[in-house]
Amino acid sequence: MKIAPAQQYAFTKALIEESGGNPNKINLSYALADRSRRTVAHATASSCKHQWNVPKLASLHWVSKIMPSLKNANVREERLTVASGTSHSVKILGIPAYTLGTEVKSDEMIAKLVTGLLDEWGSRESIINMAFDTTASNTGHLTAACVAIQQYLEQALLWSGCRHHIGEVLLTHVFNDLKIETSQCPESALFLRFRKNFESLLYESNAEHKLSRLDLSGYNKST
Repeated sequence: MKIAPAQQYAFTKALIEESGGNPNKINLSYALADRSRRTVAHATASSCKHQWNVPKLASLHWVSKIMPSLKNANVREERLTVASGTSHSVKILGIPAYTLGTEVKSDEMIAKLVTGLLDEWGSRESIINMAFDTTASNTGHLTAACVAIQQYLEQALLWSGCRHHIGEVLLTHVFNDLKIETSQCPESALFLRFRKNFESLLYESNAEHKLSRLDLSGYNKST
């Protein structure tokens, strides 16, 4: 229910009283509730780990975001989400965090945390593909996370960079070659015109498709 220990205390007490019980006969302390929840969460996580059937061939996904620390909202930390799976199912292996500005470089830290989770879940041998965003810490050709992970696994992997980021790279070259002026407003005028005339483009495309079918049917009939 995603409630705090104090809220759990009030909820449990009210539930016992409404059921006609005596809440004084049950230990409802915050500390006990917190320990109980941690124990249940640990047991649930262990059960998920042992019950997961590692796929024969799987992809490795990771992405990191700068977020406030869980211990101190004024401290920023890098939260790394690591997942593995197939097109049918994906399993989150873990969401470790590390503090920015440490002596260890970002790419080294990502590779260390990712490979550690692969060993922990016993899925090292199944990884054949990597999915990631195209930041320098991931895609550098010498010391980036992708290179380090491949060296750790001792095999070449398929690199599946984020389609959105790769599309940005391609569009940048197109815009530069066509000498399209950079938009000074939040929305590009080129895309605004494209959106405005999109329906007419679909109509013309359908008309051309119908015409080609008519020509083809006529050719078949004559033969």
